[in-house]
Amino acid sequence: MLNIYFGDMEGAIYNTSVYFDNTYLNSWLDDKMAADIIRSIDKGEILSAYAVDTEALGVIPVTKISGGTKTLLLIRNDHTRVFNASTCGDNCAKWILEIAKAADDDITINLHHVMDFGSGEFDIRILNTGDIVHNMVDLLPIAVNALKDGVADEKHTSEEKRYTVAEAAKNMHEAYLKCKFAFEPRLSLINDQVSFDNEEEEFFYRTVSDFFIQRRQRDVTKHQSYGKKDGIFADVSVDEKEDSHWQTFLDGLNGFSDDFMEDGRYGNVKCENRRE
Repeated sequence: MLNIYFGDMEGAIYNTSVYFDNTYLNSWLDDKMAADIIRSIDKGEILSAYAVDTEALGVIPVTKISGGTKTLLLIRNDHTRVFNASTCGDNCAKWILEIAKAADDDITINLHHVMDFGSGEFDIRILNTGDIVHNMVDLLPIAVNALKDGVADEKHTSEEKRYTVAEAAKNMHEAYLKCKFAFEPRLSLINDQVSFDNEEEEFFYRTVSDFFIQRRQRDVTKHQSYGKKDGIFADVSVDEKEDSHWQTFLDGLNGFSDDFMEDGRYGNVKCENRRE
């Protein structure tokens, strides 16, 4: 029996043309039904496993046959996959029924539109609802409703995605605040003594810790100067990473000036930075 699922179907092969080009076997062309399909759809004759002679295009490689024919050959030969039969025109509908009739097992296809299977009788199971229909009059309303439900589900999924993004933003912000507190550069001496359970956890700590240290360095570089106005070096901006070393260096220079300048530094200005 032919099974049809209308709308998006998980695992279905959507781009059947590309899939065919990369998976078809030469033996697929050595088949009477394949010859009949190509003769009917492409108005062509199989010359070999590699070439087809068509009325419109002349001799072409098998990979250049129509998308509908490729899909039919996939449905005919590969029962391990479900293929998007909306790549086929209505002229392929009768061949889908023929393939299903000739198959030993059920054949399942995926449709994103209502295909016209003609005015005759057939046996089709619609997987969306489980209904079995025998003509287009019965199939049409069920197929339309199934496709509508698919659009509604897609809209609902889109709303869920928006909700998920909002939740993600909230969670990221909360995680950022926790990390900002936990990886405060002033706590690095304590943090460095932590024993980590695994290498990945330690890598996470090193990466995030470095981020906050670099942020702090940029903030300090942008907003703070080192060295007082009355020192030999004034308005010197440096990274906080070198804060203590640089301040010690400045203190040493300012203190050194007291030793060789008469009455201290120029203008007898007191060395405020000197460490006693």
